[in-house]
Parts: sequence; C-alpha cells; structure tokens
Amino acid sequence: MSKKSKTQSPEKSLPKQNQASSTQEPISFYQNIGLVLALVVVFVFLYNNNNAYQWVYKVLLKDHVGFIKKFPDLSYEEKVETKFGLDYSVQRMIVERTDENAVVLFPPSTVIDSVRKAKKMPNRSESLTNKDWIEYYIYPRKMVAYEERGTAKLKPTHVAIIGKQGYDLLSYPVPTEQRKFRDLLPISR
Repeated sequence: MSKKSKTQSPEKSLPKQNQASSTQEPISFYQNIGLVLALVVVFVFLYNNNNAYQWVYKVLLKDHVGFIKKFPDLSYEEKVETKFGLDYSVQRMIVERTDENAVVLFPPSTVIDSVRKAKKMPNRSESLTNKDWIEYYIYPRKMVAYEERGTAKLKPTHVAIIGKQGYDLLSYPVPTEQRKFRDLLPISR
C-alpha cells in the first residue's frame, strides 16, 4: 500500500449530496394560509352538498361528544345501554347469563314494540324483533321467535322475559311478586 491511499481524507470517499435539494425554498407563510383556506372551502362545500358529512358532524361528533360530557362517570357498558336501551340490555343479559349452546325463546314482537313505546325507549335498531340481528349479537347462542315456537327445529332452553311477558312459557310457576320486568329464565328447572 502506498502512503497516499492511507492518508485520503474521509470527505473524499463520501458521495456528493444532491445540489438541487438544498436550493429549494420552503413554502412561504402566505402559501400555507392559502392552502388552509382552500381546505376550509372544500370542507364547507362538502358539508353543504353531501348529507353524509352533515351526519358525521351532527350525529357522530356533536351528539356523541355531548353524550360523553353529559355522562362522564358511566362505564362503557352503561353508556351503550343508555344510548341503545332495551336492545342492548337484553342482548347483554343473554350473553352474560347463558351457555354458548343456549337457545332463547323471545316473546312476540308486538310485546317488544309496546314495551318500547310505554317506556319511551329508543328504537335505534330492530335487533330484538329481527332473528338475524339478535343471533348476530348473541352468537353462538340461537334465538327462537315466539311466532315460530311450534315449528322451530331447535328446542328452546331459556325464555327471555320482556315487559313481564313470557312467564306463561315456562314449565314451572313463578310467583307474581318475584316477576321482573326483564329477565332470562330456563324453560324447565
């Protein structure tokens, strides 16, 4: 080895940097303000001309933030139950109190609708009157509607009591003073 190769400076062995990137000027303050104003105009246009953006603002943002502020100390479960009412509380009761192989018999849909109206409960979904919906939320459990109880392939193991309706479907008596507005009981003891 020669002395020249040993004494080469490290700067010479590095590749040259791109000269073009150092000559670009940053975006000016006025250009930033112009871009922000353009985005505001686009958002205002979309909000005024597209119902989906109005829904996002009015329902998802305003209503949900207002709900959170109104009930700051509630748990997640309590907030969902407050918002969705009867549907959520019945679904949660079924999931918490039955085995995964349970088959639940529901009272007639007219009973569920009358309970909602009498209690002024929100009807945000049809999940208690629609078999596909209820089975989605209580999966792997199954539902048998009152109207199909005689022809159903599955034999119910439990009865959902809603609005004190359904006690007559049990194979045992329940004293009147022990009857609850909403309950889930096995068909036989």
